[in-house]
Amino acid sequence: YEHRVLTTERRHVVLPRSHPLAARSSLSFAEVRDEPFIALPEEAGAVRDLWLGADHRDGAPPTVSAAAHNPGEVLEAVAGRVGVALIGEGAAELHSRSGVVTVPVTDLPPAELALMWSATDRREVIRDLVR
Repeated sequence: YEHRVLTTERRHVVLPRSHPLAARSSLSFAEVRDEPFIALPEEAGAVRDLWLGADHRDGAPPTVSAAAHNPGEVLEAVAGRVGVALIGEGAAELHSRSGVVTVPVTDLPPAELALMWSATDRREVIRDLVR
């Protein structure tokens, strides 16, 4: 496979506006790690793990309170106090909603959004997409 990183962005945590940490300007992951999380469905695999901070949990599994398929579902669940969620900085800006706040998580590495394609695929449509 070949890939090209399109954007790199900080991860934020989405909290209900009434959450005790909601007024903070930034948080460490340890401060929210044990909260119940809204997660992508299990079939999302490594992408689900990224948005659960799986590699920063010191081996402790996350508590998943609900699954969501898109940012709108995530924000509705957080606003309903079902749990918290990690979300990319760009999505946080695009999907603001009353009842929730987003706070940067300072000690998680940023998320990368990348385009991937088969290195052996030489179709013009693929080359156009990459360009």
